[in-house]
Amino acid sequence: MPSYNITTISASTYSTALSRYASAAPASLHALDAQRYDAIPAAVAKRRDDKFLNKSEVEKLVEWKLKHGTFRPKLLQLAQSNDEGLIKETTTSAFGFLKSSPSPSSKDILAALKILIKLKGIGPATASLLLSVAAPETVPFFSDELFRWCTWNESGSPAGWKRGIKYNMKEYEALLGNVGNIRERMDVRAVDVERVAWVLGREGVDCGDGEDSEETIEERETEEKAVKADTKEKPKKAVEKGTKRKAADVKPPTEGTRKSARTKK
Repeated sequence: MPSYNITTISASTYSTALSRYASAAPASLHALDAQRYDAIPAAVAKRRDDKFLNKSEVEKLVEWKLKHGTFRPKLLQLAQSNDEGLIKETTTSAFGFLKSSPSPSSKDILAALKILIKLKGIGPATASLLLSVAAPETVPFFSDELFRWCTWNESGSPAGWKRGIKYNMKEYEALLGNVGNIRERMDVRAVDVERVAWVLGREGVDCGDGEDSEETIEERETEEKAVKADTKEKPKKAVEKGTKRKAADVKPPTEGTRKSARTKK
């Protein structure tokens, strides 16, 4: 069985899980998925100099988040209460931190996050979603599934897909580190890491690290074969005719047991 742990998952297992996203997402989410993953990121990308989100885009993203996870109607109402001008100004300021380099640092991402949470109804998780549409390659959305996948190896109870989440900056910073590691190891996009986590979480896959990945198994088998080849006994050389045998090679004759001439009394 392949490993689904975020630290050991192989490229093939990862790709297979990602390919299951479309069928795993319910039909009711397809229209919102198109907005979250395609339309809104494309619109933001076209705003080359000063990227921003408008009010309707923020509302769509919040709606997507709530329908993708736990629905909290008051959160949407709070987000809708933000002024159009304030949303544009705040998102422009936050997105400015993502322009520092093609791959913004955790420090820049967290700085941008702190700006966005000033908006009503926008906490760290929702703020990370807004940042993600501006930088889908590098900034992950703080989803329940992604956080739990990232922290699978950590102690605590409950663990796994039931691990509790505080939705604070410290947790998101830890998530950034884990996503950064898998991105570097496998050269994948943050937005796709998020989708893989969602699929695994919905399927309830055991992501424990008890099994080795296919790549690890292959490497280990190769090493074992190399060791066996090195330790294999070499065939003994035959003694050539006319070659004088060494004294150590000559076996002494076997002595017979001499029978005593005396008779026991």
